[in-house]
Amino acid sequence: MRELKLVAKGGVFSLFGDAVNYSLSYVFLFLASHFLGASLLGSYYWAIAIASLLGEFADLGTGQGLIYFSPKYEAEKGKDSSLPLLRFVLGFTLTNALIVGTLLFIFAPQVAAYFNKAELSWLIRLFAIAMPLSAFWPVVYKYCVGRFQITTGILYGDISRPIIRVFVLIAFIFMGQKAFALVGTEMIVGLVLFIVGVLIIIKLWGRGVFRQKLSWKEKKSVLLYSIPFLPLNLARGERMIIIITGLFLLSTQIGIFGVVLKIAALSQVILTGMNFVLRPMVSKLYAEKNMEALKGVYRSVTRWIFVLTLPLSYLFIFYSGPVLALFGEKFTAGAMALTIVAIGYLFEYGTSATQVIINMTGKSLLSLINQIIYLAIVVVLAFLLIPHYGIVGGAVAVAAGIVAINLLRLYQSYRIVGFTPYSWYLFKPLLAAAIAGLLVRMIPSCQILYVGISYLLAYAAAIIILRIDQEDRELLLGLRRKLFF
Repeated sequence: MRELKLVAKGGVFSLFGDAVNYSLSYVFLFLASHFLGASLLGSYYWAIAIASLLGEFADLGTGQGLIYFSPKYEAEKGKDSSLPLLRFVLGFTLTNALIVGTLLFIFAPQVAAYFNKAELSWLIRLFAIAMPLSAFWPVVYKYCVGRFQITTGILYGDISRPIIRVFVLIAFIFMGQKAFALVGTEMIVGLVLFIVGVLIIIKLWGRGVFRQKLSWKEKKSVLLYSIPFLPLNLARGERMIIIITGLFLLSTQIGIFGVVLKIAALSQVILTGMNFVLRPMVSKLYAEKNMEALKGVYRSVTRWIFVLTLPLSYLFIFYSGPVLALFGEKFTAGAMALTIVAIGYLFEYGTSATQVIINMTGKSLLSLINQIIYLAIVVVLAFLLIPHYGIVGGAVAVAAGIVAINLLRLYQSYRIVGFTPYSWYLFKPLLAAAIAGLLVRMIPSCQILYVGISYLLAYAAAIIILRIDQEDRELLLGLRRKLFF
């Protein structure tokens, strides 16, 4: 199947880039946790959560609009017909980022005081200064996705960026500027990627891209599609829950909880990598009404996301304490929270690409409703549970929101395309995970690295013995050809 092979080829670059990105992000986290400590990490997580949350009002969801409309314009109007779209989104986003950043800088003391963190207003102001810089690269990155310029986006966004980030952090640490290390790193990386983004645009599409314009009707269509994604982006990741914890917990506790959330999300490298290419592919196949090809891609990608995420989920659920100990003994206080959040994420991996189906079939309003529901669940539970149960209460709120929203998306995606991402074959990785877990439990070892390697080998062997079906052979064949030929 041609579409599966295209997903596979793009998936190689995407998975490799995501692997590098996530690996270096955890190197960054390891360095920060050991050299800076939980308190500085907590302050950083809290301040950047506020800045990035407000920064979403600069984008207003137009990043998703780029991914949806870029391949659509190219298919309907011809090569480079989407360049005016890039110019519009860049100008729109940067103008808004400058306005929002200025307002945040002015009102930073009031914001910090409201959350009982008056001493951190300076940190919020530094993030406010960096906002226009940090808003530029995501636009370029998403346009590369929509134009299938996958190698370019990954090379600079997923590989170069985290490398620069780690080295800049090390430089700040060795200069003794620990208080400014994290925010300073974000500011410098934002500046570097701003310059790189401009150079990429000029190299790939020429200087003329900055002179091309969309019609008012086209701008209106882009905004009407994009704006419903704003609540989705506001609720994305751990930002909202981190901000709420700032009302009730100390910076040290926020730091521990932030590390828990970062570790639990590690398996998302697989989900992100496969969905990277799946999004424009779904848009294309749905526009062509090629439902049989869409069904094959959807189910095969879902199975492989589930297959590849199970090993890490197992470690996070059953060995949460030893995993957190890698970042310092103080962080083991979040072991129960890690187990709870990891269970929630495992459910998300099982439902896989339902959100992609909803978004890339033009149902952005449905995504808006979903994220309002998700946000309501997480916020209400966070306010109810965190004051009494601390970070464990926060973990329950996050996990409950993940489970509820993915059940809803699963039902909605079925109503849209008429099929689910499941087949009986999905039970094979579950059986393989159970077999591997039983075997590892029989091995007397408390070393998390030894346990992890043993489980991975046992799990891989079980998957091979249970065999794979024809659609997955197509996907793997495409991966092999891209890697070795």
